[in-house]
Amino acid sequence: MKRNPSVFKRSARVRIRPRFFLMFFVFFGLLAAGCFLLANAQLARQIPPEKVIVGTGDPVTPIASERPDPVPGSETGDPSDPEAGGDDTPSGVTDVTLAQASVYVMIDPGHGGKDGGSYNGNLKESDLNLAIALYVRDILQSKGIGVLMTRDTDVMVGPGQREGLYTRATMCNKSNAVCLVSIHANAYANDTSVHGIDTYRNTTTNAKSEDLAAYVQNAAVKATGAKDRGLKSDAELVVIRETKVPSCLIEVGFITNPDEFKDLSDDAYRKKLAQGIAGGIIDFLLQENYVKEVTVTN
Repeated sequence: MKRNPSVFKRSARVRIRPRFFLMFFVFFGLLAAGCFLLANAQLARQIPPEKVIVGTGDPVTPIASERPDPVPGSETGDPSDPEAGGDDTPSGVTDVTLAQASVYVMIDPGHGGKDGGSYNGNLKESDLNLAIALYVRDILQSKGIGVLMTRDTDVMVGPGQREGLYTRATMCNKSNAVCLVSIHANAYANDTSVHGIDTYRNTTTNAKSEDLAAYVQNAAVKATGAKDRGLKSDAELVVIRETKVPSCLIEVGFITNPDEFKDLSDDAYRKKLAQGIAGGIIDFLLQENYVKEVTVTN
């Protein structure tokens, strides 16, 4: 029988050539690679080399080196653990202090020696902390208040950075100091606009740390006019966690902020900070009846 071509039509067949798939994958491969390179370039953006800061942390948290894991071999992080090591004798005790004082406080200039903390140009945090701490010591001693220093020169406290944190607490716990104030400077390279003073305390170890921190924070802000970033808590800060007496850790400002960097580099401003910190300590001592009617002079 003859087929009617108008009835029986050959169906159309679409043929996809292999090179179509090749072109498809090449196109999307190039697109994905471009997106990856763009994203990576954004992530790689950073502060120019001359302003890069070493050891920076979150703007509301002191640098990570202050919050290490417990010392190896110690499940509790006990500062008396032999692994913590270090000299238990405060390095900055003077004959004048020992001879004249009726009450002692411990001042801890953060970092020291090979542990410089954060940097900005030629400003090293450990040097800044020590300079302020020595001014605080001089002010307190001039008022008859004994001062024990975890360090009074540019030296490492303890055998290493992490172990030294426990050594500082041990030094205080084995002394007759009635409180401890640790002095640090903050840094936050991701946002150089962040600035101000904040103070950390751990009330789980000692409830009176709240009062000490508040007095120190308020007096430092008042003395300098710096932004008040308030009181903060951090359960992992070794120095204030392991110290048994009331303690606090003050971050005197951000060396990553251009204005505060300029202030913190200025000796007159450092003296203002010291006046504030010393005044806060004295306010605490007065509240606790350790001293009577002491006035900090400018």
